[in-house]
Amino acid sequence: MWRHNNTKARRYGNTKTRCRTAARLQPTAYSLQPERKGFVLLMVLIIVTVSSLVGITYMTVSTLQASASSNLMQASRAKYLAESALEHGVYLLHSDPGELAGTSALAPLGPFYLDDSDDSYVLWAERTGEVGMWLVTGQGHVGEAASAVSARIFLGPGVDVTGGHTAVSGGVVNRISSAAKIFGHVAVTGGLENFGTIEGDITYAGSVFDAGNHRGAVIEATLEEIPSPQIDWSDYVAYRMDGVTYAAARVSGSLTSGSSLIKGHAATANNPAGVVVIEAGRGACTIGADTEFIGTIVVNGNLLIDGANITLKAQPGFPAIVCSGAIYVTNATDLAVTGMVVAVNGIRPYSGSAPTSKTIIHGPLITQDRIYDDQLLGTHELHSNASAGQLYDVKTGVNATGTIRVLDWYDR
Repeated sequence: MWRHNNTKARRYGNTKTRCRTAARLQPTAYSLQPERKGFVLLMVLIIVTVSSLVGITYMTVSTLQASASSNLMQASRAKYLAESALEHGVYLLHSDPGELAGTSALAPLGPFYLDDSDDSYVLWAERTGEVGMWLVTGQGHVGEAASAVSARIFLGPGVDVTGGHTAVSGGVVNRISSAAKIFGHVAVTGGLENFGTIEGDITYAGSVFDAGNHRGAVIEATLEEIPSPQIDWSDYVAYRMDGVTYAAARVSGSLTSGSSLIKGHAATANNPAGVVVIEAGRGACTIGADTEFIGTIVVNGNLLIDGANITLKAQPGFPAIVCSGAIYVTNATDLAVTGMVVAVNGIRPYSGSAPTSKTIIHGPLITQDRIYDDQLLGTHELHSNASAGQLYDVKTGVNATGTIRVLDWYDR
């Protein structure tokens, strides 16, 4: 007899019961929908926030770049204007220095405007305390930007007033002593009587008697009068330089080693070339022994050089001695000069022939009579020095023919 086995049915229950149980255990789509919506909203907010930050950052960077670019352009333009101002200052220094008189950072010249814009520059120039030395500054302004440039300028003297000659004389009869040695060219308007040594050419408009030792290549006659530099002592009493008038210092009778004006102390803000006028007292105008002087000695009359160890050195663009008479030397004279010497009546012995006197000049000697007196003995040398022949125009104070040298150039 066949019997139905329902063990599995009892163990697992029937099929419907099992399906209902499984259905209750599985999650439905309706139960997940709120969580998915929250997640999507969060992602959207994050993306929007990041995009906003990126956009704001980009706009900020773009604004900063535009501002930096504008500032850089203004700064560059201001610098170009400052350099233009500096060139303007150098031009004025050369052609019309009076325009720069009294200018400074607190009182500049300008402003000068560029085209029809508000861009501008100012400039000023100040002396450094040395002859011919200036500090010129230009400052440019563009918007909020400003730039300044300075240069140290040397304004040199003009052309050589001697025409390249070492000895120039405008007298009718010009003599050179047997004790003299001239290392350079000699030019005379009248006749020349040479008993000394000339290592250079001779140019003359009259006649030549050469009993000396001429070692130059040429002795040349000219039909034209040789111009002699017109250098007057009075031009240096109150001299003009770069549009400013300066006054020379004065001493009575003599300049000695005990003077407060020796060793460069004659040069001051009111007398940058260190010009000293020796005025005749009861005796002759004298320079004594052991005198070391830097500047220009000016004498209206004769000048006596009496003593050993005397050194005179001119400032650039100025003569060392300007004497309207003669320069006299004694047996005790031992003189060394660097710079031009102007002695209208030449160099002569004070008494006798001064056989132990000694002079050496590195620069031109300008006379109107007797370059070295024929009675003068001792040892006397005259050496060519081209730079010493270049003088500032102290009458007008304008150095239009001078040279300009830029020594330093730097941003401020």
